[in-house]
Amino acid sequence: MNWFKLISCFSLLYFSSLSGSSQTFSEHYGVFEIGWAEIARNIEYVNDSIYIVFTDQNATGGRRLCTSNISLSGEIVWSKCLDRATTIRGGGSNSLDANLDHSRYVQGQTFETVHPGTEESLYLNELVMFDHNFDTLFTTLVGDSINFFRAKQAKFTPDGGAVMVGWTHTLEPEEGPINLFITKFDENGNEEWQKIHSTSPGSWDLGFSIEALDNGNYIVGSTTEPGWGSPNWPVITLLDSVGNYIAHREFGNNQFFEGWASVTALADGNFVFCASKQDSFDDDRYYIVKFNEDLDVIWEKDYYFYSAEVAMVQIKENEDGTLIACGTWEDKVTTHDFGVLLKLDSNGELLWHRLYQHANEGFFQINRLYDVVSIPDDGGYVACGERNGPDNGQNYWVLKVDSLGCLVAGCDTITSVSETTRIEDFTFSTGPNPATDYLNVFIPELPTEFRSSALELRLINLEGKTIFSQLLNTLDVTLIMDVTQYGRGVYYLSLVSQNVELNTQKVILK
Repeated sequence: MNWFKLISCFSLLYFSSLSGSSQTFSEHYGVFEIGWAEIARNIEYVNDSIYIVFTDQNATGGRRLCTSNISLSGEIVWSKCLDRATTIRGGGSNSLDANLDHSRYVQGQTFETVHPGTEESLYLNELVMFDHNFDTLFTTLVGDSINFFRAKQAKFTPDGGAVMVGWTHTLEPEEGPINLFITKFDENGNEEWQKIHSTSPGSWDLGFSIEALDNGNYIVGSTTEPGWGSPNWPVITLLDSVGNYIAHREFGNNQFFEGWASVTALADGNFVFCASKQDSFDDDRYYIVKFNEDLDVIWEKDYYFYSAEVAMVQIKENEDGTLIACGTWEDKVTTHDFGVLLKLDSNGELLWHRLYQHANEGFFQINRLYDVVSIPDDGGYVACGERNGPDNGQNYWVLKVDSLGCLVAGCDTITSVSETTRIEDFTFSTGPNPATDYLNVFIPELPTEFRSSALELRLINLEGKTIFSQLLNTLDVTLIMDVTQYGRGVYYLSLVSQNVELNTQKVILK
C-alpha cells in the first residue's frame, strides 16, 4: 500500500450493539454512561426520534464512534458503536449531516492509526457514511504519512456526494503553518479532489465548517492566526465547485477573536456563522454574523454576559426564522464550564440566554454543549455535549428544554430580580417537585449586593444536616442535581450567601 497517498474505503462496517437500553433521562435531563469517557458531539431529530452521535473510550484503547437512538421521553432505544479497532482524535462537533430524505448521514472525524514503517502515530481524515438505521455503509480515509490531518465537518453536496473540511500541517518542523484542507467525495465515498488553502503566507488556518451552495460553490468557516501567538480571527471563504479560491473575508482587527466560525445556510439564501469575540484578555463575547453568498455582511452582533471565556460551537435556524445557538461559558471565579443556549430573532436580537450546569463533584467541572436541534411538535430543543463525572471522566450529556430554554417550568417569568434590594423578595425555582431522579434548580441573577459574594446551594434534611452543598456562580443558571442517592422524604433547599439565607424551599423526593 502506498502510505504517501493513503485512501482506504471499508465497506459495510456495521456497529456492535451496547447494553444499557434501559437507561433513561427523567424530566428533560440525562447523563449517559454507555462505556467510559463519552462525548456527545452531534444530534439529529427524525420522525419523533433523537439520534446522538458520540465517541467513547474503546476497551482496546483510543476512542470509537457510536450512535444512540433516544425517544422524546428520554429513553434510549438502542446504542451501538463502530465494530472495529479505531482511535478517534478530535471528532468534529456539529459535523453530522443528513441528506434530504434522511436516508443517509455523513460524519467527518479524525482517525489515528500507526505508521507501518515508523510505528509513530498517523493522523488522517475520515469520512463515515451511515444508512437510515445508522449502520455504516462505508468509511474513507484521506491523508498521507507526512502531514498531520484533522477533520471537523462533512456535508452532503447537491450531486449526492459529500465534502469534508478540516486542516493539515507538516510535522517537520512542528511549528510550521497549518493549512485549510478540503476534500470532495462522490456518493460512494471515492475521493474526487482535495485542496489546501492559506489566508496568508505562514498563517495558521483551521477549517471548522462548510456549506455546499446550489451553484456548486462552497462557503467555508475557519479561523486564522497571521502568525504564531497572533489573535485568532474568524474567516469565511468562498470556493468554486472544485475547491479553487474565489474570495474570503476576515473579521479580525485590533481586538481579539476566538471561536469555531460555524457556518450555517439559511432558508432565505443567506448564511450565518457563530464565533466568539475577545475585547480583552478578561472578557469574551458571543459573536454572530449574517452574510450573503458574496460574503457581504447583512448584520453582525455580539453579546456579553460577564464571562471570562466563551465559545459558540453551533448555530441553527428554526422554522420561524429565529436562530438557536449552543456552546460553553466559563465562570470567571470558579473557572467551571457551563452549557449555553442562546436564542435570537431573525435580525440577531437576543430573545433569551440560558446557562446549564450539572451538580458536579470535585474541582474540575465541565458542562459543554456541542449541538442543538429543535423539536417541531414540542416547540422546544434538545442539546447534547459532555460533562465530567465524579472521577473526571466524561459522560455524554443531553438536555431537553422548552421553547424558552427552561428546564424548570416558568423560569422565564423570573425577571428583574437584580433590581430587588430586599432579601425576602429573592426567589428561585425548582422542578419537578416532588422529584424522583433529578431536581432542576433555576437560580436567577442575584441582587447587586450579593454578586461579589460566595453563593452556596445547600440540601438539608429534616435533622438540619447539610447533605449536599455546591458553590455557584452569580449569573442566572439551571443547576441539575442527581437526587437518587438520597433517601425518599422531605428536605429543604437553601440558597446562602455569606451565611445569610436568601431563600429556602421545601423539596420532596419520592
